[in-house]
Amino acid sequence: MTLVSPTRTTIRALVIANGAAPSPLSPSELAAKHGLRRAAVHEAMTRERRAGRLRASVRQYVRTAAREGSQPAANGVREVDINALLACLDDEVVLSTEQRRKVLSRLTRSGPDPIKVQAVKTLEDMDRQQGRQVGPPEPQDDEELVSRVGTLLAGVGPDIGRRGIEAALAVWKTEAAAAAKAAARAPRVTELALARETT
Repeated sequence: MTLVSPTRTTIRALVIANGAAPSPLSPSELAAKHGLRRAAVHEAMTRERRAGRLRASVRQYVRTAAREGSQPAANGVREVDINALLACLDDEVVLSTEQRRKVLSRLTRSGPDPIKVQAVKTLEDMDRQQGRQVGPPEPQDDEELVSRVGTLLAGVGPDIGRRGIEAALAVWKTEAAAAAKAAARAPRVTELALARETT
């Protein structure tokens, strides 16, 4: 498809449609495909990104962030130039809360273990900020639960902490006595039930 005299509206429509595609074309590729000037396509993309109607170009960041001639690290990841990565920050479209949650959810399922842990923590922080979760997250094991109880008792001071422990001991003793009494009555109840069935 070749446009003889494309209007600004036509180029804008092509740019937006390209941005919505799963694998968007670069400005050069889009210009060549539709017979447009590369500069015109690039200007249209820049305008749409600044207006928030077009997401940032991942291709652009990946190509500029990787240093020319840099050697991959031991894990195969190429060194990244942070300044180049942040060079087009003004054109970046800010992710919505829901989009950020989707990114973090993907990381918790498919990222390396350290990334998973941090992503889960970030999601929990977001839940607390939005009122979905009140207080700290559930403890992961008994040791963490013991640590939290110890921190709470230490925080209230020795006098209140001691009284709290004594109150807990009294509750546990009452519950233990009630359980023992119920266990002692159980055989007698069973005997009475059997006697009724045989009469």
